[in-house]
Amino acid sequence: MMNVHQVLPQINLDMMNVHQLLSQFNLDMMNVHQLLPQFTGHDECASSVAPVHWT
Repeated sequence: MMNVHQVLPQINLDMMNVHQLLSQFNLDMMNVHQLLPQFTGHDECASSVAPVHWT
């Protein structure tokens, strides 16, 4: 049981790190969603000037 109590604080620290990483991941996902409309816009522009339309 002493070993378990010694390990639990380390698990809690790891969980805190996981939550910190998740919050950072959430921020990254928000950035991705902000970038997605730009990518779709570029795709629409690229498709509108595709050589197929010029044939």
